[in-house]
Amino acid sequence: MAKNASSKKVIKKPSHDALPVRHGKAKPKQLSLRSKNELPPLPVIDWKKLGGKKPQLLSLGTYKNGNPLPKADVIIITWTSAEWAAFDHVFCDSATPMHHSSGEGWQKKWVPYSHNYAKLLTPPVTNNNFIKGHSPSLYNKAWGTFCMVKLGNGKKAILFKSELHISTDGPNIPLITMIENMVKDSKAGLVLTIGTAGGSRPADTIGSVNITNGGHFLLSGQLKEKPFNNKSYSSKWKPKTGLLAKVRKNLITTPVTMPHLEELAKKMKGGYTLKQLINKTIEPGKIKPLANVLTEPVLTTNSFVIGTTSGEYKKYAAMEMDDAAIAMTCAELKVNFGVVRNISDPVQNAKLPYEAQKNWGSTIYSNYGLYTSYNGALCAWAIASA
Repeated sequence: MAKNASSKKVIKKPSHDALPVRHGKAKPKQLSLRSKNELPPLPVIDWKKLGGKKPQLLSLGTYKNGNPLPKADVIIITWTSAEWAAFDHVFCDSATPMHHSSGEGWQKKWVPYSHNYAKLLTPPVTNNNFIKGHSPSLYNKAWGTFCMVKLGNGKKAILFKSELHISTDGPNIPLITMIENMVKDSKAGLVLTIGTAGGSRPADTIGSVNITNGGHFLLSGQLKEKPFNNKSYSSKWKPKTGLLAKVRKNLITTPVTMPHLEELAKKMKGGYTLKQLINKTIEPGKIKPLANVLTEPVLTTNSFVIGTTSGEYKKYAAMEMDDAAIAMTCAELKVNFGVVRNISDPVQNAKLPYEAQKNWGSTIYSNYGLYTSYNGALCAWAIASA
């Protein structure tokens, strides 16, 4: 932590940070403590088996909160608590297992990045407030937190946990400004956005990772009239697949079991049976994860759009809520951009009511997002290290 962090007014950490914003206020059902203790930890990583080298944590030297980011070759951005934990495990703490109950001590190495953030809070402002009062970024008055590693190919990577989201920060979308600042500070030539996503293609299994180089906006409400709405933005970047080929063989299967799913289904409102809630992409024994390099963009929304078994969004790589803004900004800055999204909640049964779809999706993410995020982080390592 920076020295001046203790003088800041304490703001309660937003509870929705633990849940992807696409689920809204849907309160996920949780496995019992006994069932959670049956889940395995994230494994120790055998880097030789993957054909690469363990990332080396770099000292930030004299860096202080408020300074520009250090120079780097690549920026890798993640978004939620489960994603962040798996991200840290793969890139920083791979020598020891990580369990649901591992605590948050590992976060101490991550420091706030707030260069130019104060401008968002300084009058004059437009639309009453440039950044809304429920933005997670107000917790630290920072864009997010970061640390740095040296990859096996010699490149330096900024690992970044964003606290900005299109759906939480108001109509000015300060996420765009954040990316501009990060790229200009670091001079990075590649920006990767990684993390959990909703399934859009009925065949995508939980824990699979979809990799692409573009995003498409589908915005509603106060953002509907934005000039970039309904447009796609992409990069000429394509991942090198040498290390990715070995990672594909070592992705972990999400530890879903029928007894655990039955337990969760019984806690759901509406009296739905597991047979109604489940589909083949989450059924134990049929969930071998894949790593797919795709040409389709991810779909970026600011409302709770859900992919279903009817396949209405199958032309997109995944469903999420930020990436198109990064793709657009990187295109303007002429910087390479890539998406590495893990399927944390598969497509939902199209016959279920919308609320049931959303609640079941948030429940699956909440209990298994740590595991699917491990696969995504491992693929990001393979891509950045190639």
